[in-house]
Amino acid sequence: LDWSPSDKDLEQCAMKGKEMADCPNFIRVLQFLNATHIYACGTFAYSPRCSYITSETLMMSMKPDEGRGRCPYDPYQRNTAIIVDGELYTGTVADYRGNRPLISRHLSEGRRVDLKLDDTLGWLEDPTFISSSFIPEEEKIYFFFSEVGREYDFIDKFIVSRVSQICMSDVGGQRTLQRRWTTFAKAQLLCQADNELPYNVLQDIDSLPPAEGAPADETLFYGIFTSQWSVGWTSIQSFHMFRT
Repeated sequence: LDWSPSDKDLEQCAMKGKEMADCPNFIRVLQFLNATHIYACGTFAYSPRCSYITSETLMMSMKPDEGRGRCPYDPYQRNTAIIVDGELYTGTVADYRGNRPLISRHLSEGRRVDLKLDDTLGWLEDPTFISSSFIPEEEKIYFFFSEVGREYDFIDKFIVSRVSQICMSDVGGQRTLQRRWTTFAKAQLLCQADNELPYNVLQDIDSLPPAEGAPADETLFYGIFTSQWSVGWTSIQSFHMFRT
């Protein structure tokens, strides 16, 4: 499957002041949609595109459409995406300059509408998205990221690692918050030993499902953290869903 920008697309990318090496189509979302199709999104010369790919033949099943809000423009911008029950949940930026971070739902099924975080409320502060996870028993999607902690009044910007959640059943508000999340909440992830600087920058995280028959709150998350002060060490911290 060749899904490359045309010469014209590459030329327009270069005219925007971008290095030609950054203008190909870097695939940033690749998720199984169902048993027969894959959903893919790429940066496509700083003009994100998404498409459906037949999993058996690896051929596009329809013309690519715009991928804004689903895939970053910049190939170096971190993002996360997960498909659950045919719906796409993403954490990325929605503009060319990377100044509008969003957590969104796309490809909503039935009468459900696509949702996004109301960015006018300042829920996200220059985040770096790391990962996303689905807990079936909770019917929630969890997003992991680091961002500037506005609650700390330090001279230098202090990075804070976060976990946020949204409910899959969320349909947005009826009058206010229409097409916006109403179940979004976030909390801080702490990784710090006594009398040491915190390992405050989340680099990666993965989940370990509970043993068969165990409750969902036995799910473990293992995160890799570094320090913004470059102390030369990394730390691994485990978290339960509802306790550390």
